[in-house]
Amino acid sequence: MAQEDQSTTLVHQELRASTEGKWDFKDEASKLYRRADTMIDRFFSGVVTPEFTERLPAPIIAIEPMNIKTLATYRIVPDGYGLPFKLTMNEVHYKEVGGKMVWKWGEWSQSETLFHELMHHLQQLRGKDPYKQGSRVTHNKEFCSRMEAAGLHPTPGVGSHYAVADADSPFGMLMKEWGIERPKDVPRDELKPKQNWWVFGSEGTRGKSTLFKWMCAVCGLAIRVGIKDDPHLIHKVDCGQFVKG
Repeated sequence: MAQEDQSTTLVHQELRASTEGKWDFKDEASKLYRRADTMIDRFFSGVVTPEFTERLPAPIIAIEPMNIKTLATYRIVPDGYGLPFKLTMNEVHYKEVGGKMVWKWGEWSQSETLFHELMHHLQQLRGKDPYKQGSRVTHNKEFCSRMEAAGLHPTPGVGSHYAVADADSPFGMLMKEWGIERPKDVPRDELKPKQNWWVFGSEGTRGKSTLFKWMCAVCGLAIRVGIKDDPHLIHKVDCGQFVKG
């Protein structure tokens, strides 16, 4: 392993050791690191390139607040501290249960999210077609093919998942080993039942219009205006006035 790679690994080890301190997400971060290690060994360490001939380097795992529409992110460039390979879970999607912070969408969905970001990690370091800065497509054919081979179902070009991972897939078998049951239905937000964890932010309860609908009683032309009472609009001489629709 190159000297630079060794230094990066040492930085990661120091950061991971810091999870033993006082932090609301201490137990959660430790769990994510353990699961990431297992996923890397199980799914990703068989792929080698001239740059990385040994085990895939472990990413830094952070838990930080982000836009609610984001579940997690993977940085392809060093962050403000110069740290590469950073995988961040969105703190907004956690809730406190029994004094501990847990992923609100459940263990299965969190594992899919973790696997998804680790796949970005693999592709950027060892993929044939890694994401290039400035590109609008972050989930290309190579990414989606690798995900599907493991049993997960990403939407090409978008990144959301169009279905829950298969129970009898390699990913599903790992979940069974961990005692994580596949959800029978999509985990949904209690307050916004049309939202779910794999399309969070791209699907939701539609808002109610504050405009009033008026329709011409003669020709059927409909309009929406911000006037509650008769707007007295006339669009054709031989048509009657608009009536509220």
